[in-house]
Amino acid sequence: MPYIQVLIHGGSGGVGQAAIAVALSRGCEVYTTVGNAEKKAFLQKRFPQLKDKHFANSRNADFELHIRHQTRGRGVDVVLNSLAQHMLQASVRCLAQNGRFLEIGKVDLSQNSPLGMAVFLKNVTFHGVLLDAVMDPSIGKKEDWQVCCIC
Repeated sequence: MPYIQVLIHGGSGGVGQAAIAVALSRGCEVYTTVGNAEKKAFLQKRFPQLKDKHFANSRNADFELHIRHQTRGRGVDVVLNSLAQHMLQASVRCLAQNGRFLEIGKVDLSQNSPLGMAVFLKNVTFHGVLLDAVMDPSIGKKEDWQVCCIC
């Protein structure tokens, strides 16, 4: 299996914790954002594989610089994003060549916010994922969801 680096925003939330658990179980290197030191400490206790270098602040776009530094400018292979507006744009810029972006936030999707086409010069894919529809048996097939899953 190839080495995969993942950025999961909002790691201390329910979706974030589940995504971290899945990604770690698949051998991915996980970076995550949190809003404060307590949430970071909680995640470090729950996932001891996550060291200080794996954490960035979710309250501003400085996580972009952190990811660039930690990946030596390469970026990550997968972003699980729940941030909006300028933070969504910063998240997109965290993608490596051939990366996959999973957008689970509804704000930018429902407001039809512009994304910008330049990101696609890195041959990335962008998936809008409505979590409330993922398990709805009347929408799509299980196989469709597995195509864009992490790792």
